[in-house]
Amino acid sequence: MGIEIIQGLNEERMGRIRTLEGELVANSAAIAGASESIMQLRRSIEKANELLANIRTEKAKLEANASECQLERRRACWNAYDAALAEANKQLEAAIKKLDDAENAKNKEVEDAAKAAQTLRDRLKATYEEINNLEQQHGDKLDDYRRAKLELEAAEEYYDRAQQEASDFSRANNITGYTQTYSNLIADFHADRAKWLREVKRLEGEVKPIEDRLDALRKQADEDWPNLAKANDKHEQLEGELDQLREGNKPKREEAAKARDQAANQAQTELDACLKRVSDAASSDATLLFTMARNPNLDRCGKLLAEAEAGYEAVKRNNVKKFIEVPCPKKPKIAIGSPPICPDPAANRAISVGPNSEVGSGARLTEKATGMLGGALGGLLGGGGGGFGMGPSSMMGGGDEPAQPDTVDDPVSKKLKKKFTHKPSGTKLRVGGKFNDKGLLISTTILDTPGDGTFQTAYLEDPRGHRGGPVGYWIYDVYQEWNLTVSWTHDRWVDGEHVLHEEGGWQESGTNLLDTFRVPVYEEPIWARLGFGSAIKGISSLGTQYLITKEQLKKEPVYLVTHITQPNADPVTTVPMILKLSLNAKGKLDMSQVSATKADIDCKGKKRTKVKQPEPKKSKSKPKAKEPTRDPEPSPLDNEFFMGS
Repeated sequence: MGIEIIQGLNEERMGRIRTLEGELVANSAAIAGASESIMQLRRSIEKANELLANIRTEKAKLEANASECQLERRRACWNAYDAALAEANKQLEAAIKKLDDAENAKNKEVEDAAKAAQTLRDRLKATYEEINNLEQQHGDKLDDYRRAKLELEAAEEYYDRAQQEASDFSRANNITGYTQTYSNLIADFHADRAKWLREVKRLEGEVKPIEDRLDALRKQADEDWPNLAKANDKHEQLEGELDQLREGNKPKREEAAKARDQAANQAQTELDACLKRVSDAASSDATLLFTMARNPNLDRCGKLLAEAEAGYEAVKRNNVKKFIEVPCPKKPKIAIGSPPICPDPAANRAISVGPNSEVGSGARLTEKATGMLGGALGGLLGGGGGGFGMGPSSMMGGGDEPAQPDTVDDPVSKKLKKKFTHKPSGTKLRVGGKFNDKGLLISTTILDTPGDGTFQTAYLEDPRGHRGGPVGYWIYDVYQEWNLTVSWTHDRWVDGEHVLHEEGGWQESGTNLLDTFRVPVYEEPIWARLGFGSAIKGISSLGTQYLITKEQLKKEPVYLVTHITQPNADPVTTVPMILKLSLNAKGKLDMSQVSATKADIDCKGKKRTKVKQPEPKKSKSKPKAKEPTRDPEPSPLDNEFFMGS
């Protein structure tokens, strides 16, 4: 009985063991299957990641090739346009030169005729002046000579008549010889005649050369008068012919200009068509990119991609959160107690811009110049900086922008402006300013300067030598002729870290609008910073925004330093204009011209400090460039202007 019970229990236990073993086998198979599934999933994930990496690599290559190809195509379009426009201008210049040569030749004939007539007038004037001088100088002697000749003629006439009467009387009275009365009379007349003959001979040696000269002068005058009349008639005739020639050339000039405009319009049409073809090709490239992006394998791995990107975004948010939460200050910070410095170069010292052949009057207008620093705009910048050195990005579009867009209106009224003159060079500026919500806006217009110079640099300097440049530029007006080569860059630093760099460029000619944008203070001339190819012409009226308040000007004045280029010089230099800015008793902005800043005066004979721009730290990876966009407003956080006090 006990053995049976034990056997029953053992069988029950063995059954349970077998059941457990079966469950164990089943669980082991399930675990093995699960492990295999996990391995397969891992292999699938690896393949998916590899496929994603390949697709992204191909997309990046295609994007880079498409972008480079598009730039090359656009560049070819613009090169063809420039060549067509240059040929049209060349033909116009040739036609105008032909007309000018004809007019200049006829004008030369007019000038020669006028000179010939004037020569005769001058000779007649000189002739009559000499006649008057001779008559005034020798008048008495001439009168004595003429009277002696008249007396001699009268004495000879009386002598001959007395002889004739004496002969007639003797013949009528049959008398031989003369009577005593007639003999005495004839003797008296003979003595009188002899006396005047001696007087005439005495005066004749002195007066005869004068009489001969007067006769020659009067003869010359008689000959010159008709010649002068003919010369005047010839001059009037040639002037009439010149007027007719000029009048006849007017329609020819208009026709030549019209032909040039037609060629320019045709070139513009061809440019638009060329740019459209480039745009269409870019759209085709974009379609190919979209097709690759919709690859089924990419869809299958979409969840993994989303999770990876979500993780990346989370990391990125954590890294930049502290910068996003930094509040923007409402007013510029003021550095209290800044020690004085002696900046180099001095504000009133001319700047050497570069060779005349490269940046001056000898430079080609289509070539972008690389100028030197327009003054050492050191200043002190805030923790973050950056901005676009460019105009509206829409100008890089399909060529549908106006040929001559408008410039920005000057918000500073004329009643707030004054005229200032740099006497050594003759440069004249009209300058004014007003305070706005961003600080001080300065308007500067070039009224006159040798060689059509433009803006090299502009900045503010406090009495201790600290300098700060503009945070924004506005172009109010340009010279009639200009050429623009725009290159844009966008850099941003956060706490000294370089986090973004973008760049690009294009070319335009005509009259252009560069809207509001902020520009850090870099070592680059204003004309180059705003895209102009040389230091001649270009901008003639400029607005500059400075981050300085009325409260700062109440504490102490500052100096506005503006350098205007002299493009006719070799090398090209600048004319410095220094204005002292302060507030008057009514709290209004007051300007007065000075020859030097206070720092320049205080630093005379002292060692100067070369002001340099702080170098930003370079990031390890360069962010991907994006299509440029316009910043509408300058931010105090991006470029703070520190004024010592």
